[in-house]
Amino acid sequence: MKDFSNRLLQLICAIIGIILISGLPILIEGVQSHTFLFTFTYYLDAIILMPVLWMPQDGFSNSLLERIIIEVVILAMLTVPIVASLISNEAAILYEKEYILASRTLGASKFRIIRKHLFPQLREKLFVLYGQQILETLIVFAHLGLLDLFLGGTKVNYSPMFGDPPMSISFEWAGLFGSTFGYLQGAPWLPLGPAICFALVILSIAAMIEGYSRASVVTKSLDRKLSNRKDIPEDVVAWNQQQLKEKMILLKEKTR
Repeated sequence: MKDFSNRLLQLICAIIGIILISGLPILIEGVQSHTFLFTFTYYLDAIILMPVLWMPQDGFSNSLLERIIIEVVILAMLTVPIVASLISNEAAILYEKEYILASRTLGASKFRIIRKHLFPQLREKLFVLYGQQILETLIVFAHLGLLDLFLGGTKVNYSPMFGDPPMSISFEWAGLFGSTFGYLQGAPWLPLGPAICFALVILSIAAMIEGYSRASVVTKSLDRKLSNRKDIPEDVVAWNQQQLKEKMILLKEKTR
């Protein structure tokens, strides 16, 4: 129990130092405040998950599945308020648009406004936000791995003579990366393997988000052009062409 208390105290001190070092420049430079909030959330996760994932001397009192469920619930509880705040801010901006005010004036219900107006406008942003949350989750797991807090629990050997370093029980990428990070100089392929896998997944998700954003912009522009063409009647187009021809004839006669 004493080793666990010392470990927790060292972790809290390290986290406070990292937050001060990484957070204060962010605030001074005037970057958005939620960036610092995300940074703070990373290390708040570690403080809360430390009693759950760090194996005591008597061993874990719960199963692997229970620890994974507890970890997922804690991470969700810390992330959902931030995501909900971002979505609510976007929805509040759209809720003041003229077409939504017109719908409210005509008696549209909130469910209809959300289904017909808000959701189509927020669909792309929600997809991008979903991809960003996947990236944030991978980064959180990587940070927890560096702090020796692995998915499903950290196996700790309390032997005073020949104790092994903390090991991952589930052997996921973050656990493999964190448990082998000390071998970076002697055997660099051990930590670099899962790190490269992390990087490839992050790049793939980022490319998917970028491709979806570009495709949605192109689709919107094409739909706008097609709708503009459909809105103009053929007789109006013919009349404009006739007027243009007559003006060109008059212009040629004047130049003669």
